Amino acid sequence: MEENYDNDRKFEITGRSKKQATDVFNEYGLDWSSAMRMILTRVVSENAISVNLSRYSDISPTMKSNIELNTTEKYSK
Repeated sequence: MEENYDNDRKFEITGRSKKQATDVFNEYGLDWSSAMRMILTRVVSENAISVNLSRYSDISPTMKSNIELNTTEKYSK
């Protein structure tokens, strides 16, 4: 039987950890969904768990524009 991997995945996290993670994601200009998608895409492409990001405040204006465009497109559908 083939497994369906298109379902939402849920996991438990403490309120404190969630707040801390949210704060870090926000510093990178990411929401939870975008951060998880980016992390998992990288895990698959590298077949490893290795993530190295720049803080949102440190990235180029072009990259910020791309992030904002992708976020706007995602939520305008």
